[in-house]
Amino acid sequence: MPEPIAHRNVMTVWRRVDTQGSNSVVALTPLQEAPVVQQLRRFSIGQTAKVVGVLYALMGLIFLPFLLIVSLVSPKGTGFGVGFALALPILYGVCGFIFTAIGCALYNWVAGMVGGIEFHVDTPTRVA
Repeated sequence: MPEPIAHRNVMTVWRRVDTQGSNSVVALTPLQEAPVVQQLRRFSIGQTAKVVGVLYALMGLIFLPFLLIVSLVSPKGTGFGVGFALALPILYGVCGFIFTAIGCALYNWVAGMVGGIEFHVDTPTRVA
């Protein structure tokens, strides 16, 4: 099972509410949730590469009709041909998988040395 990439930690800001007057028990209620800085420390190489590889193959399928039309209307001996046009989505998927795996491995190595990419998580403000 892959490690979680980031946890959703939220710092809650509290305010005091008197429930029965000034000499009574004070209850704490959440005023608002402040944004928290998260850090993307590592990618799961296999899972990320698999997802991106499938996305690239789907993009290749989107371009397939255009490549087939171009290969069918081009004069003989020029262009890539129908066979190459049909193999292109598979080639896109394989290349997407390989280069994403390399990119994830490089990111994990660099993030281990200097830290990951930081981003802010904003949560909706709640009124008590």
